[in-house]
Amino acid sequence: MITVNFPVIYSRDCSRNQTRESVMLEGSSFVIAQDRNIFAAVGCSRVALIENTKSAVVGCKLSECSSRADGTSIRPNSDCSGLGCCQTTTTFGLQSFNVSFRKDEAASGAVEGCSYAALVDRAEFSPSRMHALEQEGYVPAVLQWGVANTTHFGINLLHDSRRGYGHYYCSSRSMSDSYIVMPFMQCFCYPGYDGNPYLGNGCQDVNECEDHDILKNCHGKCVNTKGYYKCVDGSRAVKLAMM
Repeated sequence: MITVNFPVIYSRDCSRNQTRESVMLEGSSFVIAQDRNIFAAVGCSRVALIENTKSAVVGCKLSECSSRADGTSIRPNSDCSGLGCCQTTTTFGLQSFNVSFRKDEAASGAVEGCSYAALVDRAEFSPSRMHALEQEGYVPAVLQWGVANTTHFGINLLHDSRRGYGHYYCSSRSMSDSYIVMPFMQCFCYPGYDGNPYLGNGCQDVNECEDHDILKNCHGKCVNTKGYYKCVDGSRAVKLAMM
């Protein structure tokens, strides 16, 4: 996972509408991390939709806001449940980010004022921050990445992992949904190993006998082995696999 700056997308009636550029990741080894980001929008009487190259894929609805003599009011301290601010999750495998703002046909009043939307890292998201984005141009978002399995490097990684070299495995399947095939391959060290699987001999054996929690539950002497450890108690040796 890597954190990058994504643009805040503004509607055309915002005074600051220059940051309307879309993010295009298609053809790369990056996708927008579904479980690490939130799509949120601020405005009134609009529907904010994330669009890809084919169609709108996900969005949220901004309801009518209270009216005052000096114009439409959005409460700056409100949550993002629809009144002035809305939020939703994204779809898996999204490789582009652009937003369209459409009038909410169910709203009785006219659409007025500025609307804007952003894809935000969950760890950085808050309703109060969303209301302050009218003066900001970018927010942190999280991308997931991997290695194209059609490249020479990717083919070698997959070949070596299948032969049992390097103590790692590779997969193009989503870790959260095995039915989804990602546009790239990710590699992981086997349990009991740690390090960087993309480097030669990057996955190294973990010495579990240096873990205080393991030592507390290991009756007898702890003996480290490749990928595992043993608790030796007299003449008995119990081999435990790290799950």
